[in-house]
Amino acid sequence: MLYDQDAINNAIRSGDENAFLEQMYPLVEKVFHEIRWSRRTRVFRDEIKQECILEALLLFRRIDLDPDRNCVAYLWTCLRNKAFALLERVGSDCGVFSGELPPELEYHPDNV
Repeated sequence: MLYDQDAINNAIRSGDENAFLEQMYPLVEKVFHEIRWSRRTRVFRDEIKQECILEALLLFRRIDLDPDRNCVAYLWTCLRNKAFALLERVGSDCGVFSGELPPELEYHPDNV
């Protein structure tokens, strides 16, 4: 499922928290698709995903998001930064990498 930028903006305009959260799940999935997950980081993925959804909800409730500006880019950046911060907090056991992963650490869904 793809997120819908118009639906996000409409949810912000109307204050519809449920509609906003429905769109945050596919947005978080899109953000997570851009992150390089190793086998060691994959175990933290669902937990970090839930933390990112909560972060989006906090942004919705506490920050005056302007739907006439690029809210999706702002949310994208916040969620990506939150995911990286949580990965760093997990520590060296999760193996955060910048750039290409060593081939033996690449995560492939069919190899799980």
